[in-house]
Amino acid sequence: IATWEAIEEEGMLTNIENSGKIIDERVADLQAEGLGVEGIRRIGLMVGIELAFPGADVVSDCMDRGMRVNCTQGNILRILPAYNISADDLNRGFDLLAAALEKVAQNTASKT
Repeated sequence: IATWEAIEEEGMLTNIENSGKIIDERVADLQAEGLGVEGIRRIGLMVGIELAFPGADVVSDCMDRGMRVNCTQGNILRILPAYNISADDLNRGFDLLAAALEKVAQNTASKT
């Protein structure tokens, strides 16, 4: 009960909704920039970003930049931000992800 009370009192549901909109916009931007993003699966703040290439190097680069992400099924980046994440922190995280994707996409293109 205390968890639900905290979610309600801290306005986390509104934050989740607003953060979800930011996530959808930022992933659409990454897709439009041709950085190997093929799609998104999202429920609330549980996010799966499908890549056109294996995601292990993206995970490694993100971790080097101080951002923790996970990769499942070889090419699905899994991102699970906190319910109370600020818009600034979320955007900063997507800036880091964009930089990692750009680096890995360039390296992938140069190997072909």
